[in-house]
Amino acid sequence: MSLGPTDTPLAAALMTVPGARSTFLDRIPMRTVVTPEDIAAAPLYLGSDDAAYVSGANLFVDGAWSISGYPDMRPIRAALAGPATP
Repeated sequence: MSLGPTDTPLAAALMTVPGARSTFLDRIPMRTVVTPEDIAAAPLYLGSDDAAYVSGANLFVDGAWSISGYPDMRPIRAALAGPATP
């Protein structure tokens, strides 16, 4: 499980909104956006011999975000929507 934006071209537009990157990073204790490689490492680990004795675990790939909660996205959504039209 990963929460928040992943460092991909799809999320790049979101991260250009003024204040968006800091809004997310302020809630991620590890202070970095997750990469596809970070996410892929979790199932690779679980499928490896290193995880042979792992069962029934919740594995959060979120930079410890799950302990801090989701940020208020209203200002960012408004910026992405652009100016209101009459």
